[in-house]
Amino acid sequence: REINYNSSKHKKEERDKLKKLQLDIGILLIYIFNHGEDNLIITHNEYKINIQPLELDNGKNFIEQCNSKAFVFMSATFNNYKEYFKEVGIEPSEIKYIKGISDFNPKKNNPIHPLYKTGNEYKLNYNNIQNPNSKALKELYYNVQFILDQYPEERGVIHTTSKMLKEAIQNNVLDDRLVFYEWYNKEKVVNDFVDNVHHNEVLVTYSHTEGLDLPGDKCRFQILCKVPYPTLADKRTKIMMERNNEWYQLQAIRTITQTVGRGYRFKEDYCDNYILDSSYRWLIKNRNAKQLRYQTKYR
Repeated sequence: REINYNSSKHKKEERDKLKKLQLDIGILLIYIFNHGEDNLIITHNEYKINIQPLELDNGKNFIEQCNSKAFVFMSATFNNYKEYFKEVGIEPSEIKYIKGISDFNPKKNNPIHPLYKTGNEYKLNYNNIQNPNSKALKELYYNVQFILDQYPEERGVIHTTSKMLKEAIQNNVLDDRLVFYEWYNKEKVVNDFVDNVHHNEVLVTYSHTEGLDLPGDKCRFQILCKVPYPTLADKRTKIMMERNNEWYQLQAIRTITQTVGRGYRFKEDYCDNYILDSSYRWLIKNRNAKQLRYQTKYR
């Protein structure tokens, strides 16, 4: 409906909020018009409306609107640069790919050690995680404690990928070194962990596969409880996976590549990584998992 900005019943801050809301709705309608409903995933509840594009084109638009003749995109974790640029709306034919030579040695200083049993009863799928008596969870608890015992004086990080798995470890791996956070104290707990380098604490997290900088003694080992496939509860993820399973595998490969780098920050640095999910043995057969295969060391 039309908003009467001059109405005396509205305070200035309320009018400003309404103006911003009206602008946001206008931008949203233009976006929907330009992309078409078939390219959008729209979900909502009583608190919010969430709109996601299935495919992006803003990368190409951004370049066209700038006056530069060329852009430089840099990353240590492209894995498959053609798929990456397709996702942001840039044709691979427009990209000149240059692979730099690194003096890092991740095979030696940042190895990935698989540690799991095979068989359906040991898979860390939703049903087994939901069952508190599953063999999969019991094996997970045993392996987590086993690894902790191998690094009694070192600091580390345990990545659970989900809050459910975090709570399962919190209730069943009773080790005083483990540090957990809740939604209301997440920032403080993580910052304290990063700063308290002289304590042999182990952070348990389900949301720090990126953006966590732990050089040197701040992190000497990491445990990846589960292969971090995107959740299929997300409507966009489910559609994208059904369209292209390769895309789905690549998301997990990228996330693992990012995760193992949290504790390996400079040439002389070192950090051991353990993955406890048998799904990993299938993932590293993927053509995009060359770097992971190189770092994987079987004991």
